[in-house]
Amino acid sequence: MLYNAFSFDTHYYPNNSLLEELMNSGGLKNISNANLRKYLTAWDSRIQVIHRQENSLREQREKMLDIFRSDNASIKTILDLAGVSTNEMGIKSSSQNFSNLAILDSKEFENNLLLFILNGITTEQTHYKPLLQEIDIILQLIESEIR
Repeated sequence: MLYNAFSFDTHYYPNNSLLEELMNSGGLKNISNANLRKYLTAWDSRIQVIHRQENSLREQREKMLDIFRSDNASIKTILDLAGVSTNEMGIKSSSQNFSNLAILDSKEFENNLLLFILNGITTEQTHYKPLLQEIDIILQLIESEIR
């Protein structure tokens, strides 16, 4: 569970080259729908806000990982138990696993985990879900614009 929770980073990097070209060439003036122009001009700042939130989530994730970088924990045990050592890294699993149970009982771990979870919930609820709705609206507006 620890491997799955902390091994993957979250980031959204849309390809904005067409939008940037449209804005730099003055092509936005050719779009008749004012709402679509509004969404397109606000797109970059929206993505910057999301990147700041993702950076905050990444920092929380790093704080969690820092706990496992101490002498009181074993990342190798986590990788061994997840099958990553052998299957993905091609190294032998340890014959005896170090117990990470003491860390799971620590207040530092609990506090950082709760902050990481809350930050993840905020990222999803406050940023990603509204962004997905906004993308759907933009796509509908584009479709109505080209008809």
